[in-house]
This record gives sequence, C-alpha cells and structure tokens, in this order.
Amino acid sequence: MPSKGLLFFGASILLNGCLVTAASAAEPTNDNFIGPTVTFGNGQAIIGVGGKFKLTDQISVRPSYSFANLAGAGVTVAGGSATYEIEISNPQVQPFVGVGVNVYTVNTGNTSSSTTAAFAQAGVDVKMGQSVALTGDVKVPLDSAAPLGTVVSIGGGYRF
Repeated sequence: MPSKGLLFFGASILLNGCLVTAASAAEPTNDNFIGPTVTFGNGQAIIGVGGKFKLTDQISVRPSYSFANLAGAGVTVAGGSATYEIEISNPQVQPFVGVGVNVYTVNTGNTSSSTTAAFAQAGVDVKMGQSVALTGDVKVPLDSAAPLGTVVSIGGGYRF
C-alpha cells in the first residue's frame, strides 16, 4: 500500500495537470485585432486604421478608415468587408477572401461629395505572438466608382 505522502504527491501532480489543461483550453484565441494600416493605390500611400472581429470560426468583419490626399483633395475612406477564413494546416497563418463596401468622401475646400463602391478582397493574417498580428490584402473594385482603384494594404494590430 502506498504511503500517504506518495499518494498526496501523485494526486497533486494529477490535479495540477488537469488544471493546466483546463486553463489552456479556456484561454482566448486572440483572433480579433485592431491597428494601423498603410494602403497603396493610385500612386498614393494612405494611412489608416483597420481591424478584424470574428463572428464565427470562419466568418469575420473587417472595418477600416483611411485618409488620403488625391490631386489636392482630401479623401476619407470608411468601409468594411465580410470575409471567409480559409482553413490551412498552419495555425499562425490565416488566408481569407471576402467582399465589402467603401464610402469615399472627397473634400475640395468648399465642396464635399461621396461615392460608394463595392470590392472583392483576398489576403492573409499572420499571428506574430500572443498580442500582435500582421495582415495584408488586395482589394479589387467591382465598379468604376472607386477613386483609388485596386489597392494593396499592409498593417498590424493588437490581438485581443
């Protein structure tokens, strides 16, 4: 018959193992993020903010807001997309495809006008640790109303 000390030691190891397993299963996945972006389109580098918010395991929404200066006019781009995340074997890399809409507001001193344009999107998110993600994508307009045309964006974000 094992001694009480050995039995207590074995029960402690078993209990600690169960607690560690339960704690790691309950940790958040940190798949949401928000942070700065740089978008390249129409010969411009555009500064903005973007993010990703998971709705399900494979569906996310990606809001964005950017500021540009095209031919002396200030342009703000507010929009977002819904994306489908493609499963691959590498958990650090998450490719996605989606569609979205941007609202372009052009301010030329005394006048302001807005246009709306839909786009298709493809990109990839890369987890760079527990609290940082990098993202990159290409947005192709589905009509000619987009003043920036096809754009390429890169960014990073704080994962939460």
